Amino acid sequence: MRKLVLIDMDEVLVEFVRPWMLEYRPTLPYAAFLLDDWKGARNVQDRLGMPQDEWWALCSALTVEWWADLPWTTWGRDLLDLVEGFGVEWALLSAPGLCPNSATGKVLWVEKNLGDQSKLILANRKELLARPGVLLIDDMHHNVDRFRANGGQATLVPQPWNDETRDPLECVRVALWQLMEAPCG
Repeated sequence: MRKLVLIDMDEVLVEFVRPWMLEYRPTLPYAAFLLDDWKGARNVQDRLGMPQDEWWALCSALTVEWWADLPWTTWGRDLLDLVEGFGVEWALLSAPGLCPNSATGKVLWVEKNLGDQSKLILANRKELLARPGVLLIDDMHHNVDRFRANGGQATLVPQPWNDETRDPLECVRVALWQLMEAPCG
């Protein structure tokens, strides 16, 4: 079996929180929001004290264009270059959630920024793709934990809602070396 790297989009390659905050919380200073004490919040809606139904209603109102025009994270291009430099097969693995325009917007983002929509897999249950020889790069603990529990390798990139503190490229570099050294199963 060949090695495979699956890369999350939102907050790994593509910014989501800052554009979302500009859309829905423009008076809340973004830097202060990120640096403030997260007190165990697992995601942005927890940190905002927002009920799930309200969160998904706001996300559902985002247009296809909004999703398609999201900017790269500061390390996103370098992260993708790093993965490609290892000569391993890769794909983007993104969860569209309950946002009806997310899937189409993400396809358009990939076409615009990478030119090849075949590199995109949309799945809300990322762990279903876990197996030995497959590495997930993600920002959410629950995705990483479930992926590992189902036989895959996974690494976190640092965000305020997780406990990873290393440089994102270092996290990925270490995980890639581990992937290359591990048997495929």
